[in-house]
Formats: sequence, structure tokens, C-alpha cells
Amino acid sequence: MKFPVFADLEPLIARGEITHFSFDVFDTFLLRRCALPVGVYERAYHHLPTADGDGQKARNYLQYRQNAEQEARTRAAEYHDRHDVSISDIYRHFPPQPFGLKSSQRELLAQAEFAAEKELCFVHDQALALYLALQQAGVKVGFISDIYWPGDWLAGLLIHCVPGLRWDFLYASCDYAKGKGNGLLELYLTEQKVKPQQAAHIGDNPSADIKPARALGMRSFHCPQMSPAEASVYQRESHVRDLFCISFGLSLHQDGGVRAWRRRVMAMLPEDNPLRQIGALTMGPAMLAFDRLVEQRLAALQAEPTADGAPRRVGVAFLARDGFFPLRVWQQRGHPPAAYLAINRRVAVIAGSYDHSGLERFFHAVPGVNAAVLEGFFKRSIPAITQYFARQPGGTASGKDFARALPALLSADELLAVTDSVRASLLAYLRRQMPDLDSYTDLLLVDVGYGGTVQHALRKVFDQQGLPIRLHGAYMILAGEGFSGLADDDSAVGMLSDEVIAPHTSLALRRNVAILEQICSAPEGSVSAYDADGVEIREDDPRDPAQLQLCEEIRQGAYDFIRQHQALPPALWDHVLADPAHLRVWGSIALMRLLLVPTDDELLLLKDIKLDVNLGSQVQLPLLDVPISEALVAGKSALSLFKVNSRLMWPAASLAMVSPQHGYLYSLFTAGLMPGDVFGEARCGSASLMLITDGQPKMVTVSCLRTAENLLRLRIPVSAGGTKTTVAIPLDELAPQGQIQSLMWSGGKTAAKAMADPEPVLLPLGQIQGANVTVERGLFAASGPQPHLLIEVPAGLQPVGLLTITARLEGQGRLLALNDQALAG
Repeated sequence: MKFPVFADLEPLIARGEITHFSFDVFDTFLLRRCALPVGVYERAYHHLPTADGDGQKARNYLQYRQNAEQEARTRAAEYHDRHDVSISDIYRHFPPQPFGLKSSQRELLAQAEFAAEKELCFVHDQALALYLALQQAGVKVGFISDIYWPGDWLAGLLIHCVPGLRWDFLYASCDYAKGKGNGLLELYLTEQKVKPQQAAHIGDNPSADIKPARALGMRSFHCPQMSPAEASVYQRESHVRDLFCISFGLSLHQDGGVRAWRRRVMAMLPEDNPLRQIGALTMGPAMLAFDRLVEQRLAALQAEPTADGAPRRVGVAFLARDGFFPLRVWQQRGHPPAAYLAINRRVAVIAGSYDHSGLERFFHAVPGVNAAVLEGFFKRSIPAITQYFARQPGGTASGKDFARALPALLSADELLAVTDSVRASLLAYLRRQMPDLDSYTDLLLVDVGYGGTVQHALRKVFDQQGLPIRLHGAYMILAGEGFSGLADDDSAVGMLSDEVIAPHTSLALRRNVAILEQICSAPEGSVSAYDADGVEIREDDPRDPAQLQLCEEIRQGAYDFIRQHQALPPALWDHVLADPAHLRVWGSIALMRLLLVPTDDELLLLKDIKLDVNLGSQVQLPLLDVPISEALVAGKSALSLFKVNSRLMWPAASLAMVSPQHGYLYSLFTAGLMPGDVFGEARCGSASLMLITDGQPKMVTVSCLRTAENLLRLRIPVSAGGTKTTVAIPLDELAPQGQIQSLMWSGGKTAAKAMADPEPVLLPLGQIQGANVTVERGLFAASGPQPHLLIEVPAGLQPVGLLTITARLEGQGRLLALNDQALAG
């Protein structure tokens, strides 16, 4: 919300071209400490003498209040030709009985809402500065507001927010039954005896403030509440808040002024760099919230007594590469010096391994590996591992398969040779980076998260070396299950943890965390090893320089936001950051929104980012994989589609690129709000098909499945093994006409593995032919007896191929699911 600069108005004032200046009140002169104005209604309930703290009653109160205002305005317009209503008119249509009040006590309702306004309203610092400067220059100043509060109530609210405030005029629309757009501005000009050309008005609403003033010849200054990009983000944040946070008792509308604060800061930043806008609008508040969490955790650790009563010596270390961004924020905000430790998952897992179990757990979660990846991981060639991959199809294996085979491929002596060397060099590196390491009682590790791999590994290393240093983690995203084996004296906290979100939401965030890791990551290669003196040896950075610059622009936007925040008048804005727990919740919502419900602008700007896999290899994977997403959408039910797929590095964005609907449904799935009997697949009969291989026909029966979109889906297993097969589908059993929506082909060692193929492909619809059927671009219609669709499927390398056909049948209405009894009947 940008305000005009007083210095630019001085010449107009000096020439007498501006003698009167009117301010809109709400969202111009006064702001509210709630996400939306309806938060006032919700808060009003708690000011009733009969309130009992029931959150559901507060939400009911809000809805009754909304309905009452709508009814009051409808009646005023239809029966009395009035253009505005008062607070008394509104509460005349409000039922007091559900809230323990009598009809004669309606005045208490208005008083409760006014008490909520006084609690939540505060003055906009720039508006007040402009107001006082105009007043000092001799301009007559006052307020004109479209509002249901009578003038004396509105005056009381203004003085409550700005004690001693004076004005020359004040017009509240409900006192005159007319708003600024239908007579109130004309009344003001007449009563104040001022020419329109000498009057100026400022407000946030184009329809209520700007157009009516300009139509009368007044000067007008528009101070929009937010840009279109901001509005899109805030709307999606409300969706995220409603989905994920209500179960934790979070009010849907009370935010302590966080949104007003963000709007205030954003208004002072340039809008010409969309990447910086992403950084400022989303990462700025999120990083500030995380920084406050780390700051708070450090203070708590320092305050804990030791066994002998001596003060604790707590070191702070940000873990590279993802800790780069949080460290820069920590430094920008003037906190005590902190170390920057280049310890990645590969180094940590090896250093913390004294047997095969740690490596097995690590590789079990890796999607796929090959000989080159393993040589990069261990920094040496291990013959048994090289031979293992030579036996695998395509030279690759799943992480799970490799983890099971690992004990037989890596002997105990070979394991110790690798791990002992890494541990020794790691300790040398730690002491080089933190010369006082051995004097610390505690070490606070800061990272994006989320399972504490480095923290767990350091615990094992410190224990083996006899270092009595407690280890504490502070993570942006914390997986609670990853810390079940935490040492009793160690600890871990997370901004996004089960104190804020449910475990299944945490899992969804971790599946989408790759974009956050790239934004936070340092623009340098991952650490490969340390030399004998503890100096880092880094790998080449495989990421494109354009991607590194893109992420830096986003970070710069966040730094801009924090810099502008630090320049705000503390007396007026420090209340926003006064409660770190409160800021944590709303910073978490901002971050969840980016990961789970990205905007179209973000999809466009971030679509080319790749993930540096960072397992000692140079492998990169696209964050947004549209071809894979489209194939998955074509062949899977919504529920199966949204479950983990190792090929989608940012599934929320990849699915949103397919369609806005899929992006929205994915967020519902992550919140556990997709009932299986609606969004799953249901049997709706069966069909007999013919498979023709090398001229030999074979009849098979497959289930007909109905999707959530009422499409028919057939999954047809085909023995692949390098042989082409034609599938013949009799239309007599399905429908005489319709449209094939998609053909998806997947493969695997078994039918089950073919179903789970992470890289299915879409087949062109042009290869569909027909016998006694006309076919064009997937549209088909029977044209003779015994009509059949003919689809030639490719000769795959896998033993089993799976053709998934999705079609819309015409003239069938809703396809009805059949249970076993119905089928038997």
C-alpha cells in the first residue's frame, strides 16, 4: 500500500490547489490484526459476557454476523431505498439466543464487535505520517468512510488507535444512508464549502474511493491493499490454512497482523522483478519465522544449567549447502557469529556407519543407483559392486534392491577402510571450522531438515571420539519419526513439525521439499571429501548458472523484505514479531503454500529448475516433469496418482502443470480429504478382449473401472519381451461410440511392477484403428456389425507390459460401481 510523498504535495498546497484532504478509514488509515475483516466478527464473540471460549461458537457467530449484514443491506435497498446500514440495523437480524443472550440485549452484540475492533485495529504508520504532515501544512484533514459504525463510534475508534488525534471533518456512511459512490462525497463538498478541484481523497478501493472522487473532479490517490500476485498468494494461503491448520486450534482469521505487516512491507518493494517478488512475499516471512525459532532455541539452550552450575557454551553451525540461505538471514539480522559446515548426507552417512545398517537405511530411500553413482558415493571402485550392476538390466537397480544386496557386496574390512578415513578427515575439518569445538557443551545445527541425517551421524562420531557435546537440531521441516532414536540429552525442533502440522502433511512437504532445497542451497558444488588438513574438497557444480542466478534473485527478494521490515517503526510493528510461536505458524503457512499450492507465476518462473541429486554423482532431475505427470494422470486413479512417485521431484507443481484441478486435488489428498470411494477407481463390470501376437489370438477378460471423472478405464496386461501385440476391443460390450482419452504404456518384471512403473509413457492416439469402426483423433463410432477397436502396443524390453486405456463413453450416463452381490445377481 504505497502512499503519496508529502514533499510532492507541498507545491499543490502552496498554490492552494489542495485545501482539503480526506482519508478512507479501514485498510487505509487503520489496519487490522486479522487476515480478513471477518476476523473482527469471530473475535467479537469472545467479547460477549456469555462467551465460553468455544471455537466452533465463534465460527458460528461469524457466519450469523455475515448473514445478518446481508439481510440488513437487502432490506435497506429493497424496502427503504437506503444505500447503507448501521451496526444496529445489522444486529436487528442477528439471533442472540444461540449465544445466551435475549432479544433485548442486542446492544451487547454491537458493543462486543466494537471491543473487537479496538483490540484488532491499529494505525498505518505511513498514513499517520502523511495525515500529520498535511495537518501541519494547514490543510483541513478528516475522514470519509463507507462503514456501519456511526460517526461517534468511529471517532472513538480513531482516538483509541491514535490518542489525541484531531480532525476537521468526519463522515460515516451509515449516518447518512449513502456511501461515497452515491452521494456522500457530494454532501461532504457541500457542507465543507470546498470546490472539488481543491479536495483530495485517498483510499484503497477503486470503486468506493477512486472512481466517485474522480467523477466529481476531486484529486484521488489509490493505495491498493495488495498486488494481483499478492492476492493470489494470500488466497492460496487461506486454502492451505483451512486444510492443514484448523485441527491444531488455529483461528482461520486471526493472524496477529501478519498479513497487514506483509502488505506493508511489500508495498515498499519494487514490483519489476518477479523472482524477487517470490522471495519477498513468501520466503521473506518464512525465513524470518525460522530465524526467530533458531534465535529462541539458542537462548533456551544458553539458559539451561549444567551439572556443575557453569554457563553453557553453545556453538551454532549452519549445515551446507542448504543452510546457506538461513545463515545469510542470521547474519543480516545481526545475530552472534555462526559456523558454516559443509557436511552433506553422503559424508554423514559414511562417517556415522560402523556396520552396514546405516548404509542400508540410507540407500533404501534412494530411488535408483548405478555403478557410477556408487563409485562417486564411496570415492573408490569396489569390484563386487561394479559386478553387481553389470548384472542388472540397464545397469541400474532400485535403492531398495541395492540395500538388500549391500552386505554381500561390501565386506566389513572394506566398509571400515572407507568409514575410518572419512571420520578422521571430518573431525579435522570440524576443528578447523570451529577451533573451540572441544570446549562446547552444546552444538546447535541449523538446516532445512528433515530427518537429521547429519545430526545422527555426528552423534555417533562424537560418542566414538568421547566428545561430550550435546547436539541439537533446528530444522525448517522436521520429520518426527526420524528422531525416534535421539539421544536423551540431544534435541530437535522444527518450524514445520507436528506442533504445527499433522504427520501425513509433513510427509507431503518432504516429497515436495526439493524446490526449497534449491532455493536455500549455496551456489557451489557439494563437498566431496576433506584433505589431511581439514580443507574442503568440492565436486563440480552441475547446475546451470542461470538456475543459480534465479535462486539468488529469490534470496535477494527475501533479504529485501527483511531489510524493509527492520526499517519499520518498532512501536507500531514490533507486535507482529512479539510472539515467535505465532509468527512460526504463519511463516509455516507461507512456506507450505509455496511447496504444495504454487501459483501460475511460480510455475512459469521455476519450471526449468533441476535437482542436483548429490550422491557423489553429477545427476540432475527436473523438478517439474510434465510428460511423466501427464502419463500418470492418464493411467492412474486420483488416489494412486498422488501417492509417492520417485520420478516426481516436486509433485505438487508437476501435477498443477497438468491442470489447476490436479494441483488443487493434490492439496486435498495431502490433507487426507479425498474419500476413496469417490476418488478411487470402482469396478463397473468386465470386458472380454482379444490379444493378437504373431497372428495368434488369445481371449482375456479384464475389469472395467470407473474413474472419479466417470471415465472408463481398462488395464490390459500384455506379455512383452520384444514382441508386438494388437489389442482388439469389442465395442458391443462397451458402447457404440465415445472417445479414447489416453493410452498409457508401462512395464515391469511383473504386472504389479508394471503398475508401479515410475516412468510410464503416453502412446499417440493416432495408432488406434478400427474394424467396422470409424476412428479419428480418439473419437470412435461403430459403423457395422461386430465393431472392434484395434490398438497396436509396442514391443517392450520388460517381461510384462501394461496398456491402460481411458475412455469417455457416450450415452451411458454415470457408470455405476458393482459390488460382489450385484455381480452375482
